[in-house]
Amino acid sequence: MRSIFLAVCITATCYPTLADDWNSIRGNDGEGNWNGKTLLSKSEDVALRVRWKKEIGSGYSSVVVSAGKVLTMYTDGERDLVGCFDAKTGATVWTFDMEPMFAGANGSFDGPLATPVVNGDIVYCLSARGNLFALNLQAGSEIWKRDLAGEEESALPMYGFSTTPVIVGDMLCVLAGSEKGAMLGLDKQTGKTKWYAGSGRISSQIPMLMEIEGKPTVVAGVGSNVMGVDPTNGEVLFQFEHGGSNGSAMMPVPLAENQFLLTNDDAFSKSFEIEADGSALLSKESWKDRSIKNTYNVPVMLDGNIYAYSTRILTCVDPRTGKAKWKSRNPGDGFLVGVDGHLILSTKDGTMHVAKASENGYEEVASKRVFEKLVWAIPAYADNAVFQRSFNELACVEFVSRGSEQLAATMTGGEVAKGFSEMLSQVERASTSQQKDELIEEFLASQESFPILEGNIAHFVFRGEAKDVALACDAFGARQEKPMLRVEGTDLFYYAMELPADQRLSYIFLKDYQPIQDPRNPRTMVSSMYAGEMEFAMRLPGEGPLKMSWFGMPKWQAPDWMGGDVYKWSGKKVSEEIEISEKSKYKVEIYLPPSYESNAEKRFPVIYLPEGSTPLQLADLDIAFDQYFSANPNYESIVVFVQPGPLNPMGPPNNLAGNIVEKVVPFIDEKYRTIDERTSRAAYGFGFSSSMAMMLAATHSEKFGAFAAHSPLVFDDARKAAVAAFEKMDRPTRAYLDWGRFDMHNPVENWDIRDMSQTMRDAIAKGKQVQLSGGMVNDSTDWPSWKLRIGDAVEAMFPDR
Repeated sequence: MRSIFLAVCITATCYPTLADDWNSIRGNDGEGNWNGKTLLSKSEDVALRVRWKKEIGSGYSSVVVSAGKVLTMYTDGERDLVGCFDAKTGATVWTFDMEPMFAGANGSFDGPLATPVVNGDIVYCLSARGNLFALNLQAGSEIWKRDLAGEEESALPMYGFSTTPVIVGDMLCVLAGSEKGAMLGLDKQTGKTKWYAGSGRISSQIPMLMEIEGKPTVVAGVGSNVMGVDPTNGEVLFQFEHGGSNGSAMMPVPLAENQFLLTNDDAFSKSFEIEADGSALLSKESWKDRSIKNTYNVPVMLDGNIYAYSTRILTCVDPRTGKAKWKSRNPGDGFLVGVDGHLILSTKDGTMHVAKASENGYEEVASKRVFEKLVWAIPAYADNAVFQRSFNELACVEFVSRGSEQLAATMTGGEVAKGFSEMLSQVERASTSQQKDELIEEFLASQESFPILEGNIAHFVFRGEAKDVALACDAFGARQEKPMLRVEGTDLFYYAMELPADQRLSYIFLKDYQPIQDPRNPRTMVSSMYAGEMEFAMRLPGEGPLKMSWFGMPKWQAPDWMGGDVYKWSGKKVSEEIEISEKSKYKVEIYLPPSYESNAEKRFPVIYLPEGSTPLQLADLDIAFDQYFSANPNYESIVVFVQPGPLNPMGPPNNLAGNIVEKVVPFIDEKYRTIDERTSRAAYGFGFSSSMAMMLAATHSEKFGAFAAHSPLVFDDARKAAVAAFEKMDRPTRAYLDWGRFDMHNPVENWDIRDMSQTMRDAIAKGKQVQLSGGMVNDSTDWPSWKLRIGDAVEAMFPDR
């Protein structure tokens, strides 16, 4: 009943909507379901076949289908376009030139982000820069255009405008983030603004038309709030704080009457109910649970269950409680919609899958590899076919009857070495479970360490009761893992990987989707870059640091200066508070090297860590510095950890560089025995804090003569500012920059610290006054690898000691 109501509201125009159309993102009613009968419910013998496929350019825009036409937005590398194609053949019907190409920010891909919406004979398209077009569906000609950024003072989101408008009657409701109102109501025929509603920051949220207390209501997440708006006049009917972040997939999903789900945080999701209290509408939290978290996919409510991706795991959730009924690593991370009681799943890896919508588990019906490149769009259904795009192609995949061949998922545990292979063969030939167990136990007991190393191959092994075990590690990247292969008839799981002979690597096992350290490996570390299930730690601030295991390949060696597990402290630590203004103080932790107190005449160079570190990192670094200086007294230095407040990954805190130069440096020079010369003063950074270290050296070269950075995670604006400053530098400056072979990256999200680091290094090297060293090393990311290179950094910053 709700779907019928919504379809009537959305299509209340003089133009009809065809039953087989998919006019907007997630279908005609926005719920991501197509409930008509298809071959899927008529036959048990279904396969997928590519009807056509054609090249298009990059873009995040999903696909819509209307009146036999397929529409999406993309870039040709110079211009951002709207493309219209024939649904039967894929032939181009028309293209419309919107604007110059929108370059992806901070690792995102180039091109448009929003998805068109079709209403009758008009298609509405929002460009990444905020230009909203109304085009004639048949000819692709412009009917009207609005510049939301210029005309409505709408702030450009970091990654560009990516929302999809909602159409109700004669009104086009757009989340624009204007200073005048977060949501705009436009006359769909003329584009004229009729009303403004609410306030708040927008990023990639999409509004949803729902029936609340019998009234059409446009519900949207805006900033930290959820609001419900009367689409006829812009009246805000209700507003409340959702308690999550400004989520990546924040589109309300109707669950029941007056109830909806928000996947509004990286750590949890929430269900809300709206109820009347006299003339007012009040909100009530139904449940909050971690069963759906950290996802770019919008869930689907189908046959009484919620189907969603939680991180990269397909999950079936009870809408009444929020608890998971089942989880499946297959078919892989991606995007889903519902069609005829089935799930259509497009993985980011380029495969398409059909599975029954069952609360009993994942049951695949058909699968097909469609694309070779990354997929980042929601599928569309129309006329017995699924329309999907990747970052370089658009395809139509139809349901067809097939023979009786089985479609089986393949899984590999990697190429094993000779010794491990012989053990597997012996276990396979054993006739009883007891014999298999004895062979495995004898083999594992004979190993000196874990993972098991043979030449350049590392064999990761887990033994124990588990339904599902996967390996996650630096080599695969953030939010990635590989299923471990179970040896048939045993409780042994393994994965083999070839690595450089001198590589160091951190890893975890995911046992039944929960992260654990390798119980057979005593070498452990605590990550500050990763949290949860190899998630980006900054996106899970409420989660504790991820505990991981680590190992080195046969030719890997720790630096000579590093001590063993038991270490005798030689230096001294001091805490200070430095007044910055009447209302602000910086907490400063100071490390004094071993000979500071024993030699009262000696003066020391100073290393500044401008954005400090956490207590965990601070303790780790103190020991590493102390170990290095104890073994290398010629390089002894004072180390100053400045703690100005929370790190800001998009840029340094306001005037931090100026405050350090004007307040912190004079304080340290006056109170401690420093060498007050620029050549004996350096800035040092790791990950996010690299940005500030670089800026200190680049913009205050009168005070700082050197900097070092490990794995610089510096986003676009800060990187451009630092590079520009280095190009203008007029004093000789020493620079050290390195990163790991398996540094932090995500192969499906197009961000990679290794690329950022190489780009930074290449740009800094152009500075005529820069003496640059460093480069890639056979390590990974985070403190356990960075601290190994403290000696390299210090010697590069102060080579004349």
